[in-house]
Parts: sequence; structure tokens; C-alpha cells
Amino acid sequence: MIDSRLFEWSDMLRIAGNEAAHGVGLSIAQADAKDMLEFTNAIMDYLFSYRDRFEAFKARRQQRQNK
Repeated sequence: MIDSRLFEWSDMLRIAGNEAAHGVGLSIAQADAKDMLEFTNAIMDYLFSYRDRFEAFKARRQQRQNK
């Protein structure tokens, strides 16, 4: 359901999240935490909002072309 770039983002987020959750004494930089949150939101928007909106957009265009 996701392309290779979003897969790379999600894999990096998985690794960073595991480090944050299990890394004893590990500090996460504020910029990294902010990026992790924004990339997570972008993936969720893509999967649950934009994909469906794009499909609806395509369907509307197709309906207009078929008239």
C-alpha cells in the first residue's frame, strides 16, 4: 500500500522508535523527535486520507469523461 520512499520512512521510524523505547540512557534530540512525529503523521495522512481522496478525485474525473 506504500511506495518505496514511504516504506523507507516507516522502517526508519520503526528503528528509531525501538531505540527510543528500549535504549537505556539514550537521548533523542528534539529535532529528531519532531521529525519522527511529522513523518508518522505524513504516513498516516497518506494511508488514511490522501489515498482515498485521490481515488475519489479519479472517479469524479472518470465520470465526467464518460458523459
